[in-house]
Amino acid sequence: MGFSGRLMHNFFFHSERFRSPWKRAVLGNVYRHSMHGTASVAWLQGPFATRADWVQAGTLMQRLWLEMTRHGVYLHPFGSVVTNPSAHRQFLDKIGHRPTDAPPWLLVRLGYSTEPPRSLRLDLNDIFLA
Repeated sequence: MGFSGRLMHNFFFHSERFRSPWKRAVLGNVYRHSMHGTASVAWLQGPFATRADWVQAGTLMQRLWLEMTRHGVYLHPFGSVVTNPSAHRQFLDKIGHRPTDAPPWLLVRLGYSTEPPRSLRLDLNDIFLA
């Protein structure tokens, strides 16, 4: 996202610091600026109502992500466009989505890049023990 670790930490662990309108406006501008130069977006859509749908969607996403990475193409999800009702409605309107169409369940920006910084995720065993 191009944000400093300190800013991200403060945003998620001290969100009360960002409640005033002027701070939210500044942060919104910083976020929008981080997307400057994004030329390519993509979305995945398809059945997403049952556990089997979720597994198939996850399998597709994993294969796509690995194949893209193999070619030096990286992605960054726009999670809020799927989870925020207002943003989701605007996205559906923008792409001309009809109620009979399969739902879009992932929106990403993507492109060629040097390898992004590694995410400091928990080890698998730590996840299961948590």
